[in-house]
Amino acid sequence: MWYYFNYLEILDKLSLVKLDDSCFERIYLADKTYEAPIGHERYKQRLMEYFPDEGKAIHPYFSDFKKMISNVGAYNPAVVPEKDLSMQYAGSLEDYFNSIGMTEALKNVLSSNNPLYGISRKECPMLTHFIVSDSYLNSSFRINEEKTPFAKTLVDIFKSHGGGGGGGNE
Repeated sequence: MWYYFNYLEILDKLSLVKLDDSCFERIYLADKTYEAPIGHERYKQRLMEYFPDEGKAIHPYFSDFKKMISNVGAYNPAVVPEKDLSMQYAGSLEDYFNSIGMTEALKNVLSSNNPLYGISRKECPMLTHFIVSDSYLNSSFRINEEKTPFAKTLVDIFKSHGGGGGGGNE
């Protein structure tokens, strides 16, 4: 979101709260708790601690993750549109997980956020999963809505650029 917030000139107007680098999220599955740290490499290392026998699935997962994210023009404005390869990553997340030999427990951890965007891993395109996961792993901040409500800040920016006049429904 940094690219878009910066482009909209809203980034420096928001009060941001830094999340804990070592655990921005806890995943509770069955009788275990998994902590997700910020950063791809840190998360990969943490998953290797939780699933030491799953290196054959974890390593290709993060390699493919990096490759997919780096090739998406809509997600990464630095990618030239004619080089956007995002449509080649439309296969299902479940099929992808199976193709790299991932166990059910690791699948459950990696897809634990799927309910937040309403797509089961059998229906979820790989690309959607990687974009959402990348956003979580890179987003070490949240907006302090008490100090700078996002909607109000966005409207103020819009109005400062001449928007919002004459409609009567303000």
